[in-house]
Amino acid sequence: KEFLEKRSLQNIEIYVPRHDLAQEYVDLLTGVNAQVVHVRPRTGGADGKLPVLCQRVDYVKSLEQQGVGVFRNACSSAEGDRCEFYESCDYIAQFIDPDFESDRSNVVRIFVHNYLALRRNPLQDNPSLVIIDESFFSAMVEVHDLSSKEVREQLRSDRHPELGDKFVKSLVSGEPLLETLRGLNVRLGHL
Repeated sequence: KEFLEKRSLQNIEIYVPRHDLAQEYVDLLTGVNAQVVHVRPRTGGADGKLPVLCQRVDYVKSLEQQGVGVFRNACSSAEGDRCEFYESCDYIAQFIDPDFESDRSNVVRIFVHNYLALRRNPLQDNPSLVIIDESFFSAMVEVHDLSSKEVREQLRSDRHPELGDKFVKSLVSGEPLLETLRGLNVRLGHL
């Protein structure tokens, strides 16, 4: 709060583990010199407990399941085509900055950690400050021991039913795993 009182035109991003913590930040930052936004997903979140922000939620969910980029395929294409609901979209509104010419305030957007692993939304400007809750580090370096059998059984898709086997063979033989996956035409959505 002190930092924001003495500055203007700042674009700040805060990353926390869960949406309930993001909401706590919003509540704590009430009354500061900033527009504070709890960035929520388009589709109501994995557990469906958050508001659904997209008016074409079924289409967006199908893109997510296929591992296809949502923004360029559902919101605004590189050719300039836009979703019919773009101008009134609650998801898009989260990324609209205030008119800094008339309002010299700041913007604070609060995200959950999983946004760190995603491509940046084309509407997002580069932040002037990023704050990441320290629990992110331990979550990213957590080690899970899996047997080769578990990998073979669990890592599969309709398009690649033997993906786990190929994965294990690549690791055991010392072949570059990413090169192997690319050679098999495995995309993120298949994983």
